[in-house]
Amino acid sequence: MNKLELLRTFVRVSELSSFTQAADSLGLPRSTVSDQVLPLAVPLLYAHRRLPQRVRAFMDWLEGLIDLEVRHDHKND
Repeated sequence: MNKLELLRTFVRVSELSSFTQAADSLGLPRSTVSDQVLPLAVPLLYAHRRLPQRVRAFMDWLEGLIDLEVRHDHKND
């Protein structure tokens, strides 16, 4: 699993606010989603309490990066 896939999983969990729904939408087992997201989430959740604007800006940037990757993948299909 590459880093972009890990970040994509993290964003999906954030969007849906549910590990189970994110796992279903990504076609992954819930345990896989949990294993991928938790190492990323803990530092970000801590930072969110302290720096919410920066974390939101990071999430916006990350969503844009994933959108670019999706468009690139579709262009190359």
